Amino acid sequence: MAAAKKTASLTACEFSAANELLTHTVFVLDDYHLIEDKDTHAVMAFILDHLPRNLHFILVSRREPPLPLARYRARDQLMEIGVGELHFTKDETTEFLNWSMDLDLSPEEIASLHAGTEGWVAGLQLAALTLRRHPG
Repeated sequence: MAAAKKTASLTACEFSAANELLTHTVFVLDDYHLIEDKDTHAVMAFILDHLPRNLHFILVSRREPPLPLARYRARDQLMEIGVGELHFTKDETTEFLNWSMDLDLSPEEIASLHAGTEGWVAGLQLAALTLRRHPG
């Protein structure tokens, strides 16, 4: 834990200097669920508790991280995007396939693709790319 305290101390100095910046900066940490070290989580909690207003973190994880999320929720310092918000609706699927991907699919074809991919954009994009290469 001594290393974590030293890291937290250095981080506090860096964030103090960052507070002087005029622009907003966003750090994105993907696959946060892969971190298992308790000291790393402790340092991350310290960082999140001491961020200047112009620094923001986005943690991407497949499960809730072992951080004081209830405290962040209570302070309105946390925005969560869950699985339900990541799926496309049928209307969004139609717009994506026929407008963004420039396809001309029937409502039945769109419904089939939407059901088959469960509205996941990565699956819809792969299907659209395949349809572009192999129409019909």
